[in-house]
Amino acid sequence: MFTQYKISKCLTMSFCFTAMLFLSQPILALDWACTHGHSGNIEYVNRVETLDRVHIGWGLQFDQKSGLVNWIHFAPPSSFGQKTRYVALQFSTGSVDAFIDNVDIYDLGVKVKQFTNLGWSGPQQIQILDLGEEMTFTALGISVEVKAGVESMSHEFTFNGACASK
Repeated sequence: MFTQYKISKCLTMSFCFTAMLFLSQPILALDWACTHGHSGNIEYVNRVETLDRVHIGWGLQFDQKSGLVNWIHFAPPSSFGQKTRYVALQFSTGSVDAFIDNVDIYDLGVKVKQFTNLGWSGPQQIQILDLGEEMTFTALGISVEVKAGVESMSHEFTFNGACASK
């Protein structure tokens, strides 16, 4: 049987744990401006296995041809002079042989930040990238490099969204 002391202690510990979780992840509480995954643009459509079900209700989904690289471009909602510190991608890949390797951040036609050798693959996930400081954008662009290996595995990519926050 729990005494009032034990209940109070459990509630205090629960509160402390929850507070630590939120304090250690402050970016989860930010306001995010997102674009839906189906708005992503495939740069090299000839490197995709099939285009019959690319832009669908839950996002952008395609099978990349084995051994090839492609770029997917997103334009999260932005306004002139918008400040951004974080960008995020929600996605999944069909196997470890289909992965996101690089992400480039653009302001209009100028690359302002590059993240390399990421190696992201696997089931549904959200990856958040820190630009290092708040940057002012005229028009924000997020370019995602996807790679498909040569193994006899799934090379499917699904993008559900791309976001930005300050």
